Parts: sequence; structure tokens; C-alpha cells
Amino acid sequence: MERHFADPFGHKSAILKTSDVGCLDRKYMLDVFHASDSGSKGYLDAGDVTVALTGLFGYSPDEEEVGKLMNGRECLYFDDFFEAVAVRFANRDIHDEIRQIFVAMDGGCRGFLTLSDLERAMKVVAPRLEKRAVEMFREVDSDGDGRVSFRDFEVMMRIEGMS
Repeated sequence: MERHFADPFGHKSAILKTSDVGCLDRKYMLDVFHASDSGSKGYLDAGDVTVALTGLFGYSPDEEEVGKLMNGRECLYFDDFFEAVAVRFANRDIHDEIRQIFVAMDGGCRGFLTLSDLERAMKVVAPRLEKRAVEMFREVDSDGDGRVSFRDFEVMMRIEGMS
């Protein structure tokens, strides 16, 4: 089955097969949707969309990008949200995205992240997801030294559903 999705981010539209946005990807997007839905309203407003895009793509979008995604609507229900981000989600380069997130968080260029690096980043880009990120950090820091290497960070991100 093929379905045509418009891409509100300004990229060319694409034909996606169900295998391009599989069940796990859709479930991950649904989990991000619910985690970003402040107040459990069942929809995302512009502020919630900012949090959701940060969760999906690893950066905080500007107002223009959120406006394009909202397309004049006050809120997005999951199906609208999914349709709006599916093309971009299916076409992302996971390894490169994870590397860019790691480098941005590793402000000291040390080659590892500390819990304080993670907490500082989460407060800025996704404060509602901070608790889960701290739990994941502690799970990945198996030797308990308070440091997570890029390799471990990538494993953490892939397990959490980025891939």
C-alpha cells in the first residue's frame, strides 16, 4: 500500500510505502505525541508540537517551522501530526542525527556526556521528558562512573526508539 504525504517542512513530497513508516515508527511517534501532550488533552498545540519535534528530531524548531506544521490549525490530533512528520521521519539519517545530538550536548568536547550535560540539555529542549532521559542515562551508564560515551549514547537512543 502506498500513500502520498505532503511535507510541511518544505521538502519535496514523497510516496511512502507502509514499510517506510512501519508499526514501530508509528508507535514511537504515538509515544512522543502522548509524552508531548501537556495536560493529556488528546491533541498538540503549538507549544506541544515544539516538544514533539524536539523528541523526534533532536532539536528545538523555530516558530516558522512549527507554523508550517500547524498549517493554520490551533491543534493537531495524532493522525494529522503523523501525516505531517512521516516523510521527514522516514528519511532521517539516524547515525548522523545521534552524533549531532551527542556533540551538541558534549559542550566540553570531552568525548563523553555526564548526567549534568544531559539534565542541562533536557531543561532547554524537552523539560517534560527530563525524568525519562535521566532514567535512560543511568541504565546506559552500567559501570556507574557518571559518563556515557558516544557508543553507549547511540545504543541508548536506538533502544529508546530513534531508529
